[in-house]
Amino acid sequence: GGEAASNNNNNNKQEDVVINPDGSVSSSAINTPSDNQDDDASHIPTSTDPSSIEAVYNSWRDTEQTTALWTLISSNHVEELTEWFSIEPLVAFSRSQDGRGPMWWAYEMKRKEIVAVLKEMGVPEQDVDANGNTPASLVK
Repeated sequence: GGEAASNNNNNNKQEDVVINPDGSVSSSAINTPSDNQDDDASHIPTSTDPSSIEAVYNSWRDTEQTTALWTLISSNHVEELTEWFSIEPLVAFSRSQDGRGPMWWAYEMKRKEIVAVLKEMGVPEQDVDANGNTPASLVK
């Protein structure tokens, strides 16, 4: 007699980074279903579903995250930004207290490669900051 096939429904844990509502970042292990695509699979915290994007995009505050974004953009660290966005896509939609975010800074500092990355991710470029400036209006 043969052995019964072992049940492969072990909890496949995957490290995932989460942006909390207060702007802090935490890491948590999440369940990744291997073969069944149930509804829970679409509620992974780093997903770029419209409601998550909206929550991040409409929350204007200065955080360590926005400071880090500004620093990477001003230094033109395209690879580091792209890598960060691949792990935490919602970071690209962050905005500081003045309503500016990565798209504004990339335009202001003439970082064309970063503008292209942000556009590809779907970050809006026609919105305005607290002073009514669009990203493109900051190019001098």
